[in-house]
Amino acid sequence: MPIDKVVIDTNNIISLVLKGDLAFLVRLSYIYDCELYTCAEQLEEIKRVLEYDKIKKNISGSTRDILKFIEINAIEIEIDKRVDRVKDNNDNFLFDLAYSCKSYFLVSGDREVLALKQVNKIRVISMIEFKKLLINKKTERDKSK
Repeated sequence: MPIDKVVIDTNNIISLVLKGDLAFLVRLSYIYDCELYTCAEQLEEIKRVLEYDKIKKNISGSTRDILKFIEINAIEIEIDKRVDRVKDNNDNFLFDLAYSCKSYFLVSGDREVLALKQVNKIRVISMIEFKKLLINKKTERDKSK
C-alpha cells in the first residue's frame, strides 16, 4: 500500500497543536512525500475543539492562524458521505474523506476507530505506527538513490 495520501483524525491534529509540532504537517509533504487531506467537516471540528477553554489556554497562536496553517498544508476536498461504520457518527466523515481522496491510511487516536483496524482498503493506524511507516518509506527511498 502506498503511503502517499493520508487522513489524520482531528484528535491527532489537536495533539500536534498542543505539542507545538504542527511542523509535522510540513514534513509530511517535503520529507516523506505524503499528502494530507482534509474536508470542511474536519476543519469545522478542529475550529470547534480549538475553542474549548482547556485547549485554548494550552496553545500558542490563534485559532485562525492554526486553521490557516492546516489549510495551507493540507488538501481540502469535498467528501461523498456514505460510510456508517463508527458508533460515534461524528467520526464517519473521516472514512468518507479517506475514500474520497483514495487514501489507504486513516491515522487516529480514538480507540473505537482504531479497533476497526481496517475498513475495506483503508488501514486504521495510530500516529506511532504511521510515523514508523513514514520512516521506513524514507529509508527505502534513500537506499534506492
